[in-house]
Parts: sequence; structure tokens; C-alpha cells
Amino acid sequence: MRKLFQGFFSVLRRRRALLSAAVLLLAALCALRASRISLGESVLDMLPAGEKVIEDFHTIVSRFGYQNRLFFDVGDGGEEENCAAADELYEQLAASGFFGAIRYRVRQEEGLAAMALLQEHMPALFGAERPEKLLPLLEKDKVSGQLARYRKMLFEMPMTGPLAGMVRGDPLGLQSDLLSGLAGFYDGAEIKDGRICSLDGEHLMLVAVPGDGRTHGLGGAEMIAFVEKARGAAEAAHPGVKIRYTGAPRMSVENQRMMMHDIKFTMLVSTLVILALTFLVYRRPSLVLLGLLPLVFGGLLAAGSFALFADKMSAIVAGFGGALIGIAVDYAVHMSYRYDNFNAFSSGPAGLAGHLSSIAAPLVMSAATTVAAFLCLLLSPMPGQRQLGVFGAVGIGGAALFSLLALPQMFSLRPPRRKKPILSLARLWTAFFEWHRRHTWLCAALILAVSLFCALGLPRLAFDGDIRRLSGMSPGTAQDERAISGRWGGKFFKNTLVAVRGASPGEARGKNDSLYCLLLELERSGLVKKFTSISPLAPSAAAQRDNVKRWRSFWGGGRAELVKKRLAEAGREQGFSASAFEPFYGKLGRREDSFPPEKMESGAFGDAVGSFLSRGTEETLVLTEVETPGYDAFVGEVRARIPDALFYNGDAFALRVSGLARKGLLLFAWAALAASFLVLLLSYGRPELVLVVMAVLGLDALCSLGLLGWLGLRVNLMNNILILFIFGMCVDYAVYMVSSCLAVYAGWEEDPGVTGGAMAISALTTIGCFLALCLAWHPALRSIGITAVIVILVGLAAAALLPPLAMRILLWQNGRNGTPTLRTLACGLAAFGFFGLALVYCRAVFMPWLRLRHNREPAARRKALQSFLRTSCRLLLRFVPYGKRIFLNAGPGAFTKPAVIVCNHQSVLDIICSLALPADIRMVVKPWVWNSFFMGPVIREAGYILSDGKNTAELFERAAQCLREGDFLLFFPEGTRSESGQLSRFRKGAFEIAARSGAEILPVVMCETRSCIPKTGFWAGDHRFVVSVLPRLTVTDPDGTPRCVRKLMEDEYERALAIACDGPEFFRRIRARYNYLGPYVEQYAAWKLRLDPLFGRIAGLVPREGVVLDLGHGYGLMSNILAAQSTRRTVIGIDFDEEKVAVARKSAVAPGRMTSELGDLLACAFPSADTALLIDVLHYWPEAGQEKILRKAYDCLKPGGRLIMRENCAEPGMKSGAVRLAEKFAVFIGHNKSSHGIIPGNRENYLRLLAEIGFNCSQAVDDLGWRSNLVFICEKPA
Repeated sequence: MRKLFQGFFSVLRRRRALLSAAVLLLAALCALRASRISLGESVLDMLPAGEKVIEDFHTIVSRFGYQNRLFFDVGDGGEEENCAAADELYEQLAASGFFGAIRYRVRQEEGLAAMALLQEHMPALFGAERPEKLLPLLEKDKVSGQLARYRKMLFEMPMTGPLAGMVRGDPLGLQSDLLSGLAGFYDGAEIKDGRICSLDGEHLMLVAVPGDGRTHGLGGAEMIAFVEKARGAAEAAHPGVKIRYTGAPRMSVENQRMMMHDIKFTMLVSTLVILALTFLVYRRPSLVLLGLLPLVFGGLLAAGSFALFADKMSAIVAGFGGALIGIAVDYAVHMSYRYDNFNAFSSGPAGLAGHLSSIAAPLVMSAATTVAAFLCLLLSPMPGQRQLGVFGAVGIGGAALFSLLALPQMFSLRPPRRKKPILSLARLWTAFFEWHRRHTWLCAALILAVSLFCALGLPRLAFDGDIRRLSGMSPGTAQDERAISGRWGGKFFKNTLVAVRGASPGEARGKNDSLYCLLLELERSGLVKKFTSISPLAPSAAAQRDNVKRWRSFWGGGRAELVKKRLAEAGREQGFSASAFEPFYGKLGRREDSFPPEKMESGAFGDAVGSFLSRGTEETLVLTEVETPGYDAFVGEVRARIPDALFYNGDAFALRVSGLARKGLLLFAWAALAASFLVLLLSYGRPELVLVVMAVLGLDALCSLGLLGWLGLRVNLMNNILILFIFGMCVDYAVYMVSSCLAVYAGWEEDPGVTGGAMAISALTTIGCFLALCLAWHPALRSIGITAVIVILVGLAAAALLPPLAMRILLWQNGRNGTPTLRTLACGLAAFGFFGLALVYCRAVFMPWLRLRHNREPAARRKALQSFLRTSCRLLLRFVPYGKRIFLNAGPGAFTKPAVIVCNHQSVLDIICSLALPADIRMVVKPWVWNSFFMGPVIREAGYILSDGKNTAELFERAAQCLREGDFLLFFPEGTRSESGQLSRFRKGAFEIAARSGAEILPVVMCETRSCIPKTGFWAGDHRFVVSVLPRLTVTDPDGTPRCVRKLMEDEYERALAIACDGPEFFRRIRARYNYLGPYVEQYAAWKLRLDPLFGRIAGLVPREGVVLDLGHGYGLMSNILAAQSTRRTVIGIDFDEEKVAVARKSAVAPGRMTSELGDLLACAFPSADTALLIDVLHYWPEAGQEKILRKAYDCLKPGGRLIMRENCAEPGMKSGAVRLAEKFAVFIGHNKSSHGIIPGNRENYLRLLAEIGFNCSQAVDDLGWRSNLVFICEKPA
């Protein structure tokens, strides 16, 4: 990525004018297209699609106009003033032209017409519940009382004609029960003087339905402004009267108003925060403005791209787009801050490109993971979140591309005027990282403590699916809504709404009648408290026929004659004529009395009935309002009778949406996790590094959710996208930190303080943006702001603390003894764990049993413990899942007689291997081992000997006793472990003991045990080690014998090393030296070692001793192989690619015997060498250059020295062409550098040239290279 960025930088630098024109043109086109987008301000747009509960809600709310009504409450002024104020308000609303219908007062003529309609169709309205209610009215005293009331009304009313007709048609007052149903359509209300009144008579209600196009957007704002003006005028004209109103149109307008205010406020604050921070932390003020360009470009690109596929966007998405400014600016921050810390201006554009190239890879990775996280929102069932996913992904991608390609071209190569920034964040972060390095354990303890505290807050975390809490309402609107809802009851999300559907109005009314009968049953059982239905007033034709039959049946059996008799008697008493009630008597025996239900949709009943009926082009819906204490049981009963019924209940709806939000949150989290893992794995090429980033994300999620729980903040439909911030924002911090650690490890130009400073700027700018959202008016945006601030603060802290700690483990001691991987780390920890469990078992079970079994036999206990340790060590070596362990001459025959074992020391594994030998062995141990809690009692009981530097006499005495008792005595005469593998000076203590006791010396060579567990390592690497037991020696001279034994063991070590460096384990170990040096380098090394046959046979071509000069050594693969195969080789590499030289130095298997120098082969001097390597090098120079390099190689070789050269020999055919194509591709992608192109020679010319220079070319081998590559093996005459 570094070389690719430098190549793009160089090309674009020469075409800056063209690049600027292209960017400006694209931005202008996007701005033009985005201007056509309209904002949707309804929070309902955020609800999931495809869910029955949600679909039922949408259908009921939209079809029955709950989104399009305004409810007015007029009260607090007394009955007369309330009526006057309501009349005035009605007149203003009706004259405004904003409303299609206003339900306020039933006129007298409409009321009388309604009563006449009821009288006319009384038999058809005689429902199943009516007989029970009618029977009490037939009692004699009830009949007399009713006629007395009618008589009084006839005398008092000035207009008696309509009332007289009502009395003649219904002398029993049967229609009064049906008229009371009109008030039932207004829960908590009654009809008084034609007006809708509260039960206490202190408040009046008006219901206004806006006309088409008057509920949203500019029309809605104008309508609400007029309503506010009309309300104010009515209240001013009638002091003491308070007019309150609520409804979806008012909330919609306030939502839009709040969002637009919050968007502007957020953009303003974000811009100010960015300007202030960049002014403080940058040396160049111009970077303040340059830092805004990527986010402007990203925002325009996102809006323009969105407009290609849709013309409407959720306003909540647009509001979050305001916060996008804090995300998109991060890429500009990292690029600009790194440029601001660039001082090598004399190096020109190439130097600037090299300086900026280190940020290219992490910038691409962070942008890719953020885009992937945004795109995972496309899996959300919520349309608003899907819009947010597309908007965010395009915006982030555009900002990242601008920061990577266009922004660096705007950087000047002039030194800044200010030498230092006002606030040097880089210096502060450098000091923090140094403190972190010195207090590693404190940081680990802090992470653990905070994680535990936050984990305890997780059970307190709650999900809230109630969309009502996300609606933006001013305090006045919220107060009006609460007052009206509390006074007028179930119209405001309290009761359960049930809708039945039918292909025709008749079918829908029929289902509604069935529902009505069921509700009567459930009311009697207690599952329904009360309900409101239009079935009694507007039954279907079939129900009317049943009602007529019920009417006739009710009046049969002499009941009609009885009623006539009682009416006649009471009528005479009240002065009514004998024929006064003939119209009523005629209805008692009526056979057919049905009417079109549509009659009830006009007049006094029209508004009420019409609000419960919705006709569509394809279906008709009828609504019923129910108050039930058991929603789930109620729904089950209704669905059993009417399977396609629709339901809505505010509490149940909120619970369901909460469950969907929780489910969607988990789905998104896993999807984003998988996408981020894949992106990071492809970028890093190491699962260990991906897990470090994932650990940061996990820590951020744990602590953020835990803090939300402790603070009592709920996760709702909007702030559940906090997971998006975790993956989209905090992953950036982790990526930058991990990449910075890797760059320092690889030896590239990298300052972790600059990375930390850029992270801090990014976090502070983003937090500034979301802090603005914390002050937003709209609750949805406010919940996002609070949540995001918490998540980003925690993410920054997690990225600052955890990655350096984890990378310190993965890059253990800067890779001096290799680096662990997941596999080797797991195996190493398992090995240590196994041995630890063995010691625990020994202490807790085996040793107590031995004391019981051999209470007075210490020798038996000692032998048993030695056998236990030997068995444990053998099991451990046996079950290591990979590698190969070779024991030479280590059979029982070599251990027939006690001796002093001297062993070289490379690894803690040496002890395991020694104790696994077929002998009873005691060791001389140091005080810390002797006094340790777990091992101390075991080794003391096993007869081990303490050496503390002061007990020399006791040591000699106990050593002699050990040998007399038939045990072997093990010494590591080097005193400490060797990192290089070479044997250090032997101390003579073991040899003096052998000389005094007359025992023999038994040398044991440990070869490459350090490849399994290196010194200070805690992992088990790929290994192939050899344990070789040499013949016994007699000590004659304690002073001279150590040198002789060491010389013998060094020679044996070299022979064993040839065995240890043969096999696939050896090449996997070489490959492991390139761990964490970048995915390209790792993959190149892996495939090169696997496919290139020269690596497997180079050992036979290069002498095992001497200086090897590797010319054009690249990443140092061949140098590493040669240095690892012999401790007597010194390897010097030269290459003119700075990056490859850095990799070769870092990957060196034997730094003490290997050097990598940066130099041009044509210009630099070659050191004296015994062997020179020119592997795939000469074809990058013309013939003159090739000859010069060969002559320099000849001159540097010692007499008898060897040259090994491999080159692609130009020959006709596909083999040679394929090699040339591969070489050209390597040059094109920047893997190899060449200013002359590819210039291959041929076999004859190379042989001629080598002979002219003076080489004796003994052979040219064609099976040590790919296709047409030949290996020339030449010698310089002695």
C-alpha cells in the first residue's frame, strides 16, 4: 500500500489541475441532484417493514386518519364562555380553507332527523343486547314515568311538532339508548346541546380534519401557524378560557421544525469545533479549511448518489448526516496532522509521499470497515436505518477517497510559519505511550476493573420501542397532548383498536357484526371492560334481518298487547289520545324493515360513524375501540373468530417494536462484526491483529452498554445504532493504533505520538458534533448524541489502552526471539498449563499418597517423584501437536552408569527434554526455583540440589551423595540460556564435581530447542529440534576439560543443526520470522519458500563456514536460511530498496551474524566474502551494468570463493516469456525497482561473460528455478 500510494501521489501531482476540475465538476453535479430531495419528517418512517404488528399499525393509523386530525379542547372558562370561545374558534377554522371537515356541534334539525331515522328503523337496529336493556322499560311505572316526561317536554318546548312525532313513534324512549351510543364514540364524553362535552361539563371538543396536502411540509406549517393565531385570538376574546390542541399534523410540523433547527445547530457547532481544534493543534492555519473539504465532498456525494434512486429522505437520516461531519473529517485529520508534522521539505514531493504513505493503509482499512458497517444497515427492517446505511456508506467512502487522493495534492512543500503548534498533541501522546510502557500491569488492571464494573451495569440496560418518546414535541405541545389524552380517554394510544376488513362494505360490516357479538360475550366474561362499535348504529343487511326477527320475537307471546294496554292506561292519565301511539303500534308487527347502512354516514351520526369506517379501492375497513385488561388473550379470542383482523395497542406495539429493535441490533452487530472481521483479515493478513481490533470493539461495546445501563439510558429505535458508531468510529482508532505499532516494529518512519494526536483530534471533533446533538430539541437526535458521546469516549480510551498492551505481547520484546501467533500461543500456554496441572496434581494428590505409602522411605519417594516428572515431561513432548523432536543416542544404554550430565542451554524446554531422558536425574537449581510455592516442595522431595553461590561445600557433598545413590546429576554449565544458539563459555563447577567424585561427564547437545520455546518466550513455535547424547568423557583436568567438552559439543551442534534445518518445520520457522511485517510481505515469503526450489537446496551449494555476500537480497529470505543452517556463517546483504532492507533487518534470525546494508550494487563497495549470491538480480541492469556487478563480485571473493548466480535466460518459447511477464508485473506493482526495465541475457552470453571475468563455471543447473531460470555455480581460482 505504501508503494501504491507513492505511485498515485506521483502521477496525480503532475495532473493537479485536471484532478481539481474533476472533483469540482462531480461535487457540482451532486449538489444539483441533491437539491431535489425532500425530507420526510414522520418518525413512523423509521418503523420496520414486513412485520404484521407494524403493518397493522400503519394501516389503522393511515386509513382512519389518526395522522391527519387535530383535536381541540376548550375549557376552564365556565360553560357559557367555553361555548362562545368554541363557536368563535369553529368559525375561524371553518373559514380558513385549511380543513376539509370539522366535527363540533350537531344542529337541532340534524338531531331531530337522527331521532326520526332511529324511530323509522327501530326493528332493524334491535341488536342482540337490546332485549335485556328494553325489558325494564316495559314495567308499568317506567311507562308512566316516560309519558310524564314527554308531557312536560311538550308543554315546555316552543316547537312541539318534531317532538310530538318522536313521542308518537317511540313512547317508550327506546331510541334514547341508541342516541347514547353517539356519545360512546367520544370516550369520556357526552352530547350536550349538540356539542361534545366532557362528563363534568367543563370542556368541549372539536375535531378538525385537514384538507388534502395540508398535513406535511410547507402546507402543514402554514396550517399550524394559522391554528396558533386562531387559538390566540379566541383566548384573547374570552379571558379565562384555555384552548389546547394536539394531533399528528401539529407533531409532524414540530418534528420538522426541531430537526431543521438541530441540523443547522449541529452543522454550526461541528464546524466551529473543527475550526477551533485545527487552529490549536496545527502549525498551518490553512489546514483548518482543507480539513473541511473531504467532509463537504463526502456529504455532497452521498446526497447526490441518494437522489439518483429516491426523491425523499428521512429527516432523521439528514439529521444524522449532520453528525457525519465528525466521522468524515477523521480521514482528513490523519492525513493533515501527519503532513503538519513533516519537516523534510528539501526531499521534495517524493519525501512527502513517503512520509504520508504510512497512513494510507490504515486509512483505507478504517474507511472500508466503516463503509462495511454502514452497509450492514441494509439488513435492517427499518427503512430509515437502510437509508442511513446507504447515505453513510457513500459519504464515508467519498470523504476517504478525497482524503487519500485529492487532499495530499493540496499540501505545500513550503515550511510553516509557526515552528510549533499551540497545543502539541503529539508530544502529549508520546509521553502517554511512554507511561503506558512503564506501567503495563497498572493499565491491564485498570482495563479489567472498568470492564467488571461496566459488566455489572448490563442487566440494568433496557430497550424502549415506544415511538411516542421519539416524537419531537415542544413543552407546550406535550402538555396539551397529556391534558387532552388524560381528559378524553382512549383516542390517544390508550385503548386497543381492532379493524376488520372486507372486499366490499357489506362484507366488512358483516365481520364487524360478528366482532360485536364476540365483544358482548367477552364483556360478560370480564376480558373486555367496554368498547365502542358502529355495529348497533349501522349493522349489515344480514344483521338487520336478524334484528327484525328478534324484534318480532320479542313482541310476540302477548307482550305487544300488554305494552299497548299499559300505554293506553298511562296515556289516559297524562292526557294523550287513544290513537296517539298508533305509529309505534304499527312497528311492533312489522315484518320487513331493513335500510341501507350508508344512511347512518350522514347527519348527526355521520362524523362519528364515518370515523370508524374506511372505504378503499380494494377493501373496506371497520374500526372498533376496546378497553381490555388482557391484550394477548383478547387478541387470541378475536383471531380465532376473525383471523384477518388488525390490532393496535400502544403498549403492545411498543413492546413488539422493542423486541424487533433488540433482534435487529443483534443481527446488525453480528453482520457488522463479520464484515469488519473480513475486511481487517484481508488487510492485515493476520487473525491475531484482527482479534486485537475486535477486542477493542468488544471492550467498547461492553463499557458503553454498561455505562448506559448504570446511567439509566434506554436503547431505543434510534440510539441502537450505537453499534454503528462502535464499528464505524472506534474501529478506526483501533486500526490506527495497531497499524502504528506495526510500523514501529517494522522499522518504518513512524511516530506513535502523531497517530495518537490525530486520534485525539478525530475523537474531539466527533464528540463536539455529537455534543451538539446532546443539546438538540428533537429526542431522537438527542438520544443519538448522548449515546455516541459515551461510545466514542470509551472507544478512544479503549484504543489508547488495549492495543499497545496486546501488541506488546504479539511483538514480544520487539521480535528479538520471534513472535507468537494464535496457534503457537495456544500451544505454548497449553504446555505451561499442562505442566502446571501436573505440579498441582503432584502437590495435592501424589505427594500426600507417597507420604502415606512410603512414610519412612525417602529414597522411594524420591525415585517415585523422579519417575513422575520423567513421565510428565515425556507426555508433554509426545502430545505437542506439531513440530518434530529427534533424540540421538538417547537410549537406555547411554544411561547405565551414573554420570554428570552437562547440557547446553537454549530454552526452558531443555529442562523438559533432559528430564525425559531414560534416567533418574537430579538438577542443581537456583534459589528462586528452590523456594517457589509449586515447584519447591516437589524438587526438594525429588532430591534436587540448591546452588545459591554460598553453599559450595554443601553442594559438592550433596552432588557426591547423588552420584553414590545411583542418580545422574544435571548441569547447565553456561549458567543462562543462549539466544543465538551458539554455546557460551562453560563454567567448571560440574567438571570439578565429576573430578572429585570420580564420575564421568555425559555431554548432551540441545540443538534448536529455542525454535520451540525461545528464551523469555511463552509460545511453542514451529520446531524441529535435536537432542544428541555424546560418548562419556573422563575428567583429568577440571580447568581444561570444559573447553574440550565445549569444542566437542559445538561440533556436534553443527552436525545436529543440519538435521534440525531439514524438513518443512524449518521453512515454516523461517516464514514465521516475517510475521506482522505486512500481509504482502508475509504472503510473498510463504509462497516463495513453498515454490522456489533453490531455497531447499542452497545448503549444499554454500559452504557451512565463511562470509556469504547476498547481493540484491530483497526481504532477506536466502540470508535467513543460510544464517539459520550454520552458526559458522556470517551473511552480509545489500539491496537498494529501503523497505526491503528494513524487512530484512527485522526478520534476521541471527542479528549478530547478519547485516543488511542499503546500497546500489553499481556504486557501493562489496566487502570481502567466501561466497557471493546473485539470485534474480542482473536482469534489472543493461549488459554494461551486469558486467560491472559481476567484476565487483569477482574482486570481493577470496581465492577459491564461490559465486552462485540465477538468471532468466532469454530463449524462444513460452517459458522465457512467462518469466519476463512475471518480472515486468513485479516492477509495475512496485515490488521490484528498475530504471532500465527487464533485460534478460542468454545462457551462452552469461557463460562467456563469466569466463572473461575469470570465473570457472563448473555447471549451469536448470532445475533450481522457475521455467527458464538457470543457476550458474562458479568459482574463483585459488
